[in-house]
Amino acid sequence: MNPIPAISGGDTKLFETMFWKGVTETGKKKEPLKGSIGVFWQLYKDVRTCASEEDLKKQKVNKAAPRKSEEGAPMTTVNARALLAFFHFAQQAEQPYFFIKKGCKALWLVRKTGPYYYDDRGDDLWYPHRIQFEFVRAVTEEEGVTRLGTGMNTMIWIAPSEQLKLPAPPAVGEAMPKKGKAVTATATVPIIPVVRPALVEQQGEPLVVEEIEVVKVRVFEHDGVLYYRDSIKNKLYKRGGSGAIGPYIGRWSTRDSVVVTDVPDSDEE
Repeated sequence: MNPIPAISGGDTKLFETMFWKGVTETGKKKEPLKGSIGVFWQLYKDVRTCASEEDLKKQKVNKAAPRKSEEGAPMTTVNARALLAFFHFAQQAEQPYFFIKKGCKALWLVRKTGPYYYDDRGDDLWYPHRIQFEFVRAVTEEEGVTRLGTGMNTMIWIAPSEQLKLPAPPAVGEAMPKKGKAVTATATVPIIPVVRPALVEQQGEPLVVEEIEVVKVRVFEHDGVLYYRDSIKNKLYKRGGSGAIGPYIGRWSTRDSVVVTDVPDSDEE
């Protein structure tokens, strides 16, 4: 298993202020049940517009005055790779777990519940490159040891030998922020085969298919309506009365917690 990240919610001295700004629900022991966490590296720009190491290294950043990036210098290779690593982790679905840490000490194991999003609130104590999460458990004694000399302050990676009692990712059901919530299904996860035709011949002739993309979807509920949701692209499909997968109807906005119906289906040829 690949290393998993441990992410800070802010500078160590300001952790209690910076991290808890993103927490939306707490437990009886003040554990962060739901919320979001962010990283920075002095870049005020959506990573989705420059999601490669070379593009990030062209972006100017100013550590002394981040809002005056034009007076800064190009992002260093180390910082570009770190931000890109966070972005790639946020976008992948294979392994959703990460630790929240304060300095070099892990505090809680959590699971990300949405992909990367950019949220600049004009607040110096708010990191704009974010993912949403839900609480899983407190760290074990061995997981919570202080790790010194591990490199980056904002994010470190924990080696496989240290991944103790890591839960298996849930096969069905996914918690969503705010108004939307996932529903655990009793059946297996439906799969929609999206067929991309390489050549369309005359009417009546068979369709030549060279590629089939398999899209996994899960039952998803919003405002009392059940859909099927592709958690990678946040695409929504109608759910039939018998559980059949219906047509594409739009996308789920993780940032605004609404169904957006005016976005075309990117997989439609």
